[in-house]
Amino acid sequence: MNNYIDKIRSTANGQKSLRQESFILEVTEIICKLMKKHEVSISELAKRMERSTGRINDILEGENLTLRTLSDMFDALGYKVIVDVEPIEIEENNA
Repeated sequence: MNNYIDKIRSTANGQKSLRQESFILEVTEIICKLMKKHEVSISELAKRMERSTGRINDILEGENLTLRTLSDMFDALGYKVIVDVEPIEIEENNA
């Protein structure tokens, strides 16, 4: 019997959802690593971005994550975003 992730992977929509979640996780992990590297707390990042700490927490949890907000976060940490893409390797339906 397949586990939950295997069931999600078995459909095109499920694969798409996993890619979305993976992207959000990757971006927020990069932000957290930069914050740690530069010893920037959530409250300090919030101050730099002129946002509340609650809003920064929401963003780091992937809530209402916009491209503008991401750009602002990286800017507040002293970085610019460079985007790269690669083709999707679609998994065959195992059903």
